[in-house]
Amino acid sequence: MSAVGIDRDGVLTVVSFDSPPLNLYTAELGDELAAVIGELEGARPRAVLFRAEGRVVSGGVDVELFAAQEDAGSAARLFDELVELGRRGDRLPCPTVFAAHSLCLTWAFELALSCDLILAAESASFGLVERVVGLTPAMGGTQRLAERAGTGRARELVMTGERYSAATLERWSVVNRVLPDDGFDAAARAFAAGLAEGPTVAHAATKQVIRDFREGGVELANERVGQVAGGLFEHRGPARGGAHVPGAGGGKGHVLRPLKLPRLRGRRNCRRRLVFNGGMKRFSPALLAAAILTCALAATSAMADVLELGAAKTPVAVPSCPRGVSSANCTIILTQVTGLETIRATATYPTTVTRSGYLVAFTLGLSRLNASARAATQSVHYLNRKYGGTTRAAITVLEPIGKPRLRRWTVMAQSDVIHLQPYLGQVVQFPLATPIPVTRGEVVALTVPTWAPVLSIDLPLKRDAYRQSRGKNCANPANSTQVQGAIGDTANYVCNYPGTRIEYSVTEVTSPIKSKPQIH
Repeated sequence: MSAVGIDRDGVLTVVSFDSPPLNLYTAELGDELAAVIGELEGARPRAVLFRAEGRVVSGGVDVELFAAQEDAGSAARLFDELVELGRRGDRLPCPTVFAAHSLCLTWAFELALSCDLILAAESASFGLVERVVGLTPAMGGTQRLAERAGTGRARELVMTGERYSAATLERWSVVNRVLPDDGFDAAARAFAAGLAEGPTVAHAATKQVIRDFREGGVELANERVGQVAGGLFEHRGPARGGAHVPGAGGGKGHVLRPLKLPRLRGRRNCRRRLVFNGGMKRFSPALLAAAILTCALAATSAMADVLELGAAKTPVAVPSCPRGVSSANCTIILTQVTGLETIRATATYPTTVTRSGYLVAFTLGLSRLNASARAATQSVHYLNRKYGGTTRAAITVLEPIGKPRLRRWTVMAQSDVIHLQPYLGQVVQFPLATPIPVTRGEVVALTVPTWAPVLSIDLPLKRDAYRQSRGKNCANPANSTQVQGAIGDTANYVCNYPGTRIEYSVTEVTSPIKSKPQIH
């Protein structure tokens, strides 16, 4: 059995240590950890959570490893390898989180210190106890402790070899957050997943700025921050076959009308007070910014419009199982893929951008899964377990490449991921925290890292259709994540589903078209 495992939990990559009974560091565990870090370096995940199975995170290092060192030279090579492991973990270009649920000694604590953030259960404790075998921490723990807590605290912790509580180390700024013991693993996963759903490229830039500060203080960081932050403008957005529902039923949702902004021509309309739909359950400054942006664009003798991409002919609706369709055949759940509507009410590629502008919101029709609240809750729990997390979605801007029959799609931008569970059974508009710039010819798809009940089925074959970002086993739901989750990802959308549509649309504020000059 492998002592170091790696798997995916939705958008999150999870590395688990499992070498019972004490998760001791051995040469074999070290080799596996090095291989896993190598895999992470190549895969470029969105975020990584390090955790452990068993009663303890780790009881330390197997003393046989030290006994096997023949001389000072071989010991120095071992310690160099340990330091390099911590350095490589620190330099992963994504957020890294270490979750300590219990006792965490020596190498495990040092690996935690190389991570960006440390989460600890209330009963967890930490220690660098190398003094008991006449050694000093050699994986970078001492210097990383000094960075977090100061040299005085580092000396105390290493020289005494005592164990310190999670609460104490949180007070010393070593541990970032202390969480309740009950439900700790799930809470740590949810916290790390929240980072994974954020702007990965911007997170990497943050880490670079901090490395520059370590290297040369504020002055060096100031010197380099322009180049680091400016590079983010190369990325135009922050850093996404249906499944059946057990016992699925219909259910008419409460419809939230799309955001209505007036067609603005010149300054006059911008003087009016902006009124947003009072029925909207979600509102963010992005919508206000979008409205102000539209006014600003219109104010210079120009014209800007608000367009609803994807719903020109048929409005977004709440999906439900057609009458007479059994639960086993009610495939209204989109799972672990990016989906792209190719036909909606006979219109081809209905979410194609026809005028450059900014995406400011997107609308989803979400099935309630079952008319019975209890049965719907059971379905949600089943789908969460089966597809690696709670129901979530984001919009993804794609650029088509090549001729239609050989077309590939490349990710140009992506929104933050939205948690959907509170809105099941409704048509809901979600404002974007950051408007996404788009250009003519790009197409907007829907990314579902876990699952989302957004498919309307059994429609006329030539009237509605969509494709998924995968190329095989199209008759079954994706059994592993095949989303397009990073800027630059390219995929062939081979799996085609005529007679099915994704219930989504996207709100765009177009760039202005200059008016013809008036001749007086």
